[in-house]
Amino acid sequence: MTPTVAGNFNLICYYDKSGGTANSYDSGEELGALHLAVVRVAISSDEGIDALLSQSGQTNGVSTDTAMAFRISFLLEGGGANRMIGVSFVHLGDVGNLTADNSTINYPVPTPTPAAPGNVAGTEQEVPGASLPMLDGPNDNPTGGDLAFRTNSAESSTTGPGGNGQVRVITSDDAPDFGPWDVQHPVTLNPWATTTGGYSFTEFIVAFSNSFQKYYCGLAKATWTISAAGNKVNGNWQNSSSAMTLQGTNASSANFTTLITNGSPTSGDAAGVKVVGLSYVNHHSYNHTP
Repeated sequence: MTPTVAGNFNLICYYDKSGGTANSYDSGEELGALHLAVVRVAISSDEGIDALLSQSGQTNGVSTDTAMAFRISFLLEGGGANRMIGVSFVHLGDVGNLTADNSTINYPVPTPTPAAPGNVAGTEQEVPGASLPMLDGPNDNPTGGDLAFRTNSAESSTTGPGGNGQVRVITSDDAPDFGPWDVQHPVTLNPWATTTGGYSFTEFIVAFSNSFQKYYCGLAKATWTISAAGNKVNGNWQNSSSAMTLQGTNASSANFTTLITNGSPTSGDAAGVKVVGLSYVNHHSYNHTP
């Protein structure tokens, strides 16, 4: 079934037992009826994804304060005179995927050069904990519905234009932290001095229905990166050249990329959204060299 318009329909399955014209329907031959609602979706207002980078450093970590936030609205239209049949069965939210992680802490050789093993520079590299992309949310191996959403994903609704359909407003944000890392390298015992690298994410706005809570449709997506480039000053991390990008640019705000064509969203698989597996939040750790 490939619907082309919004509406509500009845699909009747029957057995032709009358012996009349083959494959003809007569009253009373029904085996069952499937009630279908086709909901059309369109972006109503794209207020964009925003970079709000604010960092504070500690002796072995960096905290951010709502580094990324967004607000985007969609118009849902179903069946009936007011285009509301089926709309209440559809739910929208934000799935965050970690797509890259190269956060690194550097432990250079001090001056004067100490004896071995401190005469070798070292690094501490963050590892996500599973193959990328990974979910960036509170739940491991979510089983469908809103369990794949970010913690701060929120959905609200208002009546659509002219009293038809419904506008869904989706907001979300993220405040990724770096660390805690080792104050001293576990092998060389040298203190950390600088940090480089960071994370890349893709935010997917997805929809699922009450009837099919494991099938996600992609409505829009946006990519962003954040780095923590800094030095140790008076024992604490201090920013030197940290930065964020949105949709591949250095702008402070950017629009989403739509995944909707003529009212039809993209399947989650085609959109590339990861909605199962381990969560980066719960499983990242560090590897060391040497």
